[in-house]
Amino acid sequence: LYVSSSANASWGHDRLGQQVLPPGRYWTVRQSESGCSFDLRVVFADGGVFERRNINACQISEFNIQ
Repeated sequence: LYVSSSANASWGHDRLGQQVLPPGRYWTVRQSESGCSFDLRVVFADGGVFERRNINACQISEFNIQ
């Protein structure tokens, strides 16, 4: 799980590290960078990747991936 400011070209570190988030579970992300626009990258156990850019975190409090 990678979360970074949309203004940042780098994804930064993996927020889960060696942990794996099982289906149906959630992870709370606390972003220390200022601003509302963030990018999200999820790498699944099978190698699949989900990316969403320019998420407005000031307008949402929850983001679900199914």
